Amino acid sequence: METLLNVYDSIATRMGSWNYHRVWTTYLMTVSFVGALLIMCCDKISFTDAFFLTSSGVTGTGLIVVAMSSLNPGSLFVILFCVFLGNGVVLLIPGLLYRQHKFRQICDEGGSSVTECRAYSEYRKIYDAIGATVTAIRIYIVFFQVGGTFLYFFALLTKPPNPALQEAGFSLFTDAVFTLNSAFCNAGYTLTDSGLSWQAGNAFSYLVLCVVMVGGNLGTPFLFRWLVQLIVKVHHAAGNSAEAAPYEYMLGK
Repeated sequence: METLLNVYDSIATRMGSWNYHRVWTTYLMTVSFVGALLIMCCDKISFTDAFFLTSSGVTGTGLIVVAMSSLNPGSLFVILFCVFLGNGVVLLIPGLLYRQHKFRQICDEGGSSVTECRAYSEYRKIYDAIGATVTAIRIYIVFFQVGGTFLYFFALLTKPPNPALQEAGFSLFTDAVFTLNSAFCNAGYTLTDSGLSWQAGNAFSYLVLCVVMVGGNLGTPFLFRWLVQLIVKVHHAAGNSAEAAPYEYMLGK
């Protein structure tokens, strides 16, 4: 146990002023800053306006200082990624990966003194559970983003095309990708200034967007846990009990 405590002390010492909060802060600031520079390259707007757009996107605020219709596809593409990279579900990944990195670094330097510790097996379970969490988050994101995009695209086909969308040169599928991502990240962006008004009365599109919005926000803890439970059942059904162990540990079993 003493060796394990030394491991924790080593992690705390190594992190020093560079803790998880600073990892997230640096991550968000970097995405906003780089995104602003890219928007400036795509559109002739000031850095202040560009940085506001990317910061608003990363934080899921959805406020804009220029009309969306005035931005070219490159800027909209940047905003799309800023919105995605700042989503609460995606934001879990940097901190988890940083924790894994520190664990590997200390184990490599500590060698057998760490791996032979009695409590190492329990600590290793935590490490494996972190890896399983990252994998489950990726599956969760893909499920909502990809599955939701195609469902929303089919919903769009049930209504006449949006004239503003056609004038801007965007396809329905592009609109589906952009709007679905915005809904999942609760950002509220659309490719045109008319928002979703052209979808008025389309219950199918409303349903898809509502489910995706819940999945990317309030419903995440519940839906994510159900996904992990499903992964455990799939592994057991396939006879891979060892693969299911990290997910069961995550569930507190």
